[in-house]
Amino acid sequence: MSKLVKRFYSSTAHASSKLLALRAAMNHLDAVLIPSEDAHQSEYTAECDNRRAWLSGFTGSADGRYFIQASNELDNSHWKLMKQGLPGVPTWQEYIKQVPSGSTIGIDPTVINAREAKELEKDLSSRGSKLIYTDNLVDRIRSKSPSRPREPIKTHSLQYAGQSVESKLKSLCQSLKGKSMVISRLDEIAWLLNLRGSDIHCCPVFFSYCVVTPTETLLYLQSPETLSDAVKAHLKENNIILKLYNAITHDLSSYSSSIFSIDPEGTNMSIIKALGSNEIHWETSPIQLSKAVKNEAEMSGMIDCHKRDAVALCKHFAWLSDRLCMGEKVWEYEAVEQLDSMRQLDPLYVGPSFDTIAASGPNGAIVHYAQASDVIDPSQIYLCDSGAHYLNGTTDITRTWLFQGEPSSFQKQAFTRVLQAHISVDQAVFPQGTTGYQLDSVARLPLWKHGMDFKHGVGHGVGAYLNVHEGPHGIGSRMGYSKVPLQAGMVVTNEPGYYKDLQFGIRIENVLRVCKDQLILYRIIGNDLPPRHKEGQTLSNLQFILDHEPPFPNTRKIFLLNRISDPANEAAIVRLLDQYQMEYIRVPFDEKEYEQLDFQLESFPDADFLHSDDYRRYSKVAKLRILDFMYHTKNLYAMNNNGGRNTAIQHGKSIENAQWILPFDGNCYLSYNGFKEITEQLEKHGKDTKYFIVPMTRLLNNSILLNNLDQRPKAPEEPQIIFRYDAKEEYNLNMRYGRRSKLELLWRLGALESRQLNRPTVPWEPVGRPYSDEKGNFKNIGWVFRLFSGNPQQEENKKEASSIRAFNRLKAIQSTLDNLDEKIARRRFGHERLFLYSDEEMNEIRFEYWSKNPEVIATVTRLERAAEKVLEENQMRPSTTQDHVEIEPDKDVLAGLSQNVTILTLANYFLGNEKYGQGAANLIRMHFLNEYEPMRGDLLDFLSDQGYAFPNRQVSRKYSRHRTLNTSDLTRTDLSSLLDCIRLLRRRDWLTHREYVDLQATMAEFLEYLITSPTGIHLAQMSDYRGVLYDLQVTSMAAFTDDVRLFLRVANRCRMRIGKGFKVTYIDDKENWRVQFHYTTLSLQYWTSLARGIQHSRAAKEIWHYTAANGNRISHTVVDHLQSHLDLLPSLSSSEAQFVKSRLRPLAYTALAVFRQAQPVSGTDEDWAWLERHVGAFGSQWDKEQKDQGRVQGMLKFIRSEMKKGRSGSPPFWMLTVFNEKR
Repeated sequence: MSKLVKRFYSSTAHASSKLLALRAAMNHLDAVLIPSEDAHQSEYTAECDNRRAWLSGFTGSADGRYFIQASNELDNSHWKLMKQGLPGVPTWQEYIKQVPSGSTIGIDPTVINAREAKELEKDLSSRGSKLIYTDNLVDRIRSKSPSRPREPIKTHSLQYAGQSVESKLKSLCQSLKGKSMVISRLDEIAWLLNLRGSDIHCCPVFFSYCVVTPTETLLYLQSPETLSDAVKAHLKENNIILKLYNAITHDLSSYSSSIFSIDPEGTNMSIIKALGSNEIHWETSPIQLSKAVKNEAEMSGMIDCHKRDAVALCKHFAWLSDRLCMGEKVWEYEAVEQLDSMRQLDPLYVGPSFDTIAASGPNGAIVHYAQASDVIDPSQIYLCDSGAHYLNGTTDITRTWLFQGEPSSFQKQAFTRVLQAHISVDQAVFPQGTTGYQLDSVARLPLWKHGMDFKHGVGHGVGAYLNVHEGPHGIGSRMGYSKVPLQAGMVVTNEPGYYKDLQFGIRIENVLRVCKDQLILYRIIGNDLPPRHKEGQTLSNLQFILDHEPPFPNTRKIFLLNRISDPANEAAIVRLLDQYQMEYIRVPFDEKEYEQLDFQLESFPDADFLHSDDYRRYSKVAKLRILDFMYHTKNLYAMNNNGGRNTAIQHGKSIENAQWILPFDGNCYLSYNGFKEITEQLEKHGKDTKYFIVPMTRLLNNSILLNNLDQRPKAPEEPQIIFRYDAKEEYNLNMRYGRRSKLELLWRLGALESRQLNRPTVPWEPVGRPYSDEKGNFKNIGWVFRLFSGNPQQEENKKEASSIRAFNRLKAIQSTLDNLDEKIARRRFGHERLFLYSDEEMNEIRFEYWSKNPEVIATVTRLERAAEKVLEENQMRPSTTQDHVEIEPDKDVLAGLSQNVTILTLANYFLGNEKYGQGAANLIRMHFLNEYEPMRGDLLDFLSDQGYAFPNRQVSRKYSRHRTLNTSDLTRTDLSSLLDCIRLLRRRDWLTHREYVDLQATMAEFLEYLITSPTGIHLAQMSDYRGVLYDLQVTSMAAFTDDVRLFLRVANRCRMRIGKGFKVTYIDDKENWRVQFHYTTLSLQYWTSLARGIQHSRAAKEIWHYTAANGNRISHTVVDHLQSHLDLLPSLSSSEAQFVKSRLRPLAYTALAVFRQAQPVSGTDEDWAWLERHVGAFGSQWDKEQKDQGRVQGMLKFIRSEMKKGRSGSPPFWMLTVFNEKR
């Protein structure tokens, strides 16, 4: 309420001396406004700012609660009381518009907010009048103005503040979006900077301004030099720049071309004038809402401080009742002092949050009675309105008593109606977005029905050890309360009353917190996982839930579609949910994101662990668990088990009125009675308990739920968990589906201590978290049904069923992820695509041949001679698949056959001569297209859980009776070039489609032998070149036979060998270095071929630059091998040097080609650059191999023999298949 002093006459006979002095100071002004507020728009003001009270004598607050006090305190001979808000009474803004046109109205710009000033300027201007900003005339006429308080400032502990200054400033700057802000409200500054003061009576604030820009924070204080060391350190730690309080307008005037966010209701007009031409955005301060919505620590403190205050109040009222009932005289001020002394016993007590009202009889009818100078009459209604500041919060309560005698019937009725009004607010349930203005009538209705009402608001916000009256929210009939909806985390008083003038007053006041009350029931729907689930069970169970699960009161059902990888399946689920008009959210499956994930290959105690003796000793289930861990990262993403649960929890917390979040599995079904017990227990224990454990029972038949026998079942299965909205715990994102994903949190909460889940497991598995700080804060309630999965053996309440579920779950997870990998790979993979060779590179070389490149022509000429020799030696003739040719057994026939077919196929490719193509096809027909017979697999069942066939490869083992398949021959010969030649021959129709299919079947037989026979499994376990050759064989044949799943399995797992090192076989011989050199080169050539084949497949992750846990990398090892032997050449004889260069040449040029196709990886450029610079040192790619001039003996002879048999690691005429274009 502002006071308008009008000068219509030069003097007034009965004017007080103060009014006379003021009118004299008005000079040429026609009127002057004296607002109640200070420069910070404070409700309560310091004595130096109590100008209206000094001038008028009225010491109360200027609103309807103080009409009686104002009537008593004002001298009606000099002042006219305008009861603003009553019918027919104008507001002061409306009243001032009545001044004559041409009037000048003066006001101090520091004590009017910008919104009111701008509106007043506009209104007066429209009537031909003008608002003039002056100095403060009251201060001018006061002979001795009180000085502005400069009380000590204290830091507010983070323990109670709950949020650091850094965090608050960061949030503020984010909301300002690059703008600067001038903060004037004292409680906003105190809250933002975690500081408290006592410059204003009962308000823990200090006089200050704060300016926040995108780059700095400035705090304007009266005496910054007097701050304590602790406060200085606090401000320095948070990079707060200190300035003098009175310098604020001067400093603001120095800004130019800046953008400021200004709260027009909290900023005085002098600030606006100082900002001058800077761009101003009128915006409500974001600090208001941040401060009003209490964080967890603040809310906890508010609850605790009310408990502390309740102890003091109970002691006080007991003392007061005893004194009065014994007939002792107790003065009002004495009661106030005794209550304060009770509060002082608490170590956290700071002081009163406002002056306590202790009033009986007629004094109680004064809403904010403050005299406290009468004796309390025990036979009349006594009203006590009091509040306190504690370090952790602020209180405000009102109680009404009658210590002696009986109340009148009217007093009983009045108290009853006030109590009903109080209960109405206390029990109010309202939708999100409801404002205090809308709730005001809820409180007043019980009074209105009986012709009663009260003139003050129903409630106001309360600060956390801050102003007892805190905005921006409240409950009342003022339109201001219609702007800000009530939100969970706010606190608001509930204080309806009734006041009978000159007789009594009744008020009941508590502080309420705005709480969430809705249950959010999530069903997290994922992918079907056969054999754990029946195909289609997700959709059928969802249909059952939608058809039969009852609706629940105050419950919002949301279905979470959790990374469903099949778009068709997801679309079917969405259609069903839309049909039933159900709410759902999606966690999408991003195929590109999934493709970036890799297997866990380096976490085991030994490199190449799957081929180790330790692995072989594990049981079948244990081996499945080891493989399951390898899928860990893929499982976490694709299954997203705990990720989906946490998404539901986070989504629930984002819902404004969500109190309980039920992130249940997709097949969970709640019955009416089960849900009823859950809600009853939540209501009973929910205030003190954050987590509720809901036992689960598995159904063998969903129709059991339709027989109306809704009784508590035996529920021994893994339960579901309900979370309160403020629960800290979430599921562990590093616990994958099938590996304690839910159990870990149950143990962490203490709900499954008997399971001893804290015992260590295998070292490579993720370690569970320690016990939660909230351990034990749970209760078991209700029950939930788990709908039928489709397999009764898995759902029975037996130990065997649990084991079957666990086993099938592991198989289902791996199968699902393998299917997913295969589906993605097949978009790029083709069995007809060349594996070792490259279409693009061979086309380039053929173009060079056609372009008469002399080096290429010379090489093709040698190729032609070699092809003629092959034809001559094999006496080739045209043949068909019906020809039957007996081949004498030869353990080396496969290697020679591969060489011959390769030579003839390349000759046909480059020369186009049909006889070479026909000759190559005939060789293949004679050696491969024959029958085969099955072999009894039961004799080798002990190998069923070893090798790459494990798990889930359901095949019968087959051995070919054809003599081409010789165990030793097959396991020592690289067939990758032969398979590429078969592809090339099919493309040119030298082999028919039927023959090609038969060849795929034959190679599938070879492949079967490699991965299931004892010999093949033994080779897989070799850590030298033989193991690498084995992986090369399996991947090339899997690619040829279109077995993408096996191809991916080997291509991915072969990387585990890299960490084992690049072992070589040593033979005790005087020429040991040559043997070591040969086998090391052979091993690296196989690695290079394998890397090249995987590159060409476009289906698996590259292995060339893969880095093992010990730092091993194929690309670096190859370059290191080449470099070390290049350095060795000067110390060798010419024949030895020639041999070394000849042996390394194919490795060097092939490696260079692999480098050029590989995805760049940090730390590999140096190796690539070295190879590009030095590859020519090993000779030209087109060099013809020279015969040794010296004597070749011993192991050197053996090495040459191996190379002649095609076991050099490089196919014949490799140079015609590798094209290295310079960068």
